[in-house]
Amino acid sequence: MAAAEPGQAATSATRAAALLLAVLTLGGCSMFGEDAPPPPCPPTLLPGDTATLTRFDGSGRDLTDVVFQARVREATQVCEYEDEDTVIESELLITFEIERGPALRRLAADTGENRVAFSYFVAVATNEAEPRILTREAFDVEASFEGNRSRIALADEIAPRIPLGPGEDGTDYRLYVGIELNRAELEYNRQNR
Repeated sequence: MAAAEPGQAATSATRAAALLLAVLTLGGCSMFGEDAPPPPCPPTLLPGDTATLTRFDGSGRDLTDVVFQARVREATQVCEYEDEDTVIESELLITFEIERGPALRRLAADTGENRVAFSYFVAVATNEAEPRILTREAFDVEASFEGNRSRIALADEIAPRIPLGPGEDGTDYRLYVGIELNRAELEYNRQNR
């Protein structure tokens, strides 16, 4: 066998290493097992009419009558399929932003109470042109404005379970998250979009 020149040996070794790397790269999926993408979570929606709340003191609707304003800032979800893919187990993290209004400052000066409370809902619905609400549950939120704070961010975590029918997955359902509103609060939101 003829002796290789020094540059030729390096080139041959480089080619061999590149070829081995290419074989490992192409065969990597089959050699180490290919992970399928996880099944989809149901989409989480924040309906515009119920994503915010403006609570007034009494019947006035002036800026000075605002006790507090709250909004759903974000709802993020992770999910897993359990019981042989017959149930979706979700973890839903909902964050709120709450701002103290002038009326609460007045009330706090009179009573010393700087606490506000409201409720939000999570509904599971079918993912159809006209969705059907399958379940709906309300949850309470309380917030205290300590000292001179005028804005608070809060988070709440819940774990909805969605039973699946044959051939169904997360795309067959939707999750709705919003703030519980009375008729006047809903009308206020609709008029002030």
